[in-house]
Amino acid sequence: MRLWQLVTLTILAHTVFNGSRMLVSLYAIHLHASPFTVGSLMSFYALLPMLFAVSAGRLVDRVGARWPMFGASVSVALGALLPFVWPRLESLYVASTLIGTGFMVFHVAVNQVVGAIGRPQDRARNFSWLALGFPFRVPSGRC
Repeated sequence: MRLWQLVTLTILAHTVFNGSRMLVSLYAIHLHASPFTVGSLMSFYALLPMLFAVSAGRLVDRVGARWPMFGASVSVALGALLPFVWPRLESLYVASTLIGTGFMVFHVAVNQVVGAIGRPQDRARNFSWLALGFPFRVPSGRC
């Protein structure tokens, strides 16, 4: 893949990750969830990523980044679609776990790929472009 394609995929995955954190909490409030429930939903975005980040890095080093990135993208997409298909509070727990874990694996894999693109003297520039992709959001069409 080219660097601009990786940055574009990162922008899309990060948009889903950040947008879903807000939407999951708002939807939980809409479903009359307690503050503790909303807080626990938000913690599920980081619980498994915290526990499995090192293992994900080892997996990416062992098998390469293609399949982990693909699986992580599918996980993020399924997590984003699940509350629409199954609109219940329980689905929000699964969605936040899928999105959080999927984005962590995607982030580990994309960093490995960006580090491998080009010559060693190009790494700083490549990682700079990747870092510039994180602040961007896909426009929602609303003001």
